[in-house]
Amino acid sequence: MHETLPLLEISDFPAIRREAIETLQINIGYRCNQSCVHCHVNAGPNRTEMMSDDNLELLLGVIKARGCEPWISLGVHQSSTTGFGLW
Repeated sequence: MHETLPLLEISDFPAIRREAIETLQINIGYRCNQSCVHCHVNAGPNRTEMMSDDNLELLLGVIKARGCEPWISLGVHQSSTTGFGLW
């Protein structure tokens, strides 16, 4: 990985300010019926890694305990992207 901090220190680009989290995306698996070059998790039809049922139950319990509203997005052609609204 390249050292980027020195490049940022000499830039006149304005500081980026973080705001409240509104959406948390959790990928529950890497299996997908597509193999998009731009995929940030390198998902595809030959990937078999999936979140365990125990971890999924734990995750849903934490989301519910925090008063968040879960929603599931199947995306284009039923990809395995899952998001949770934090509003």
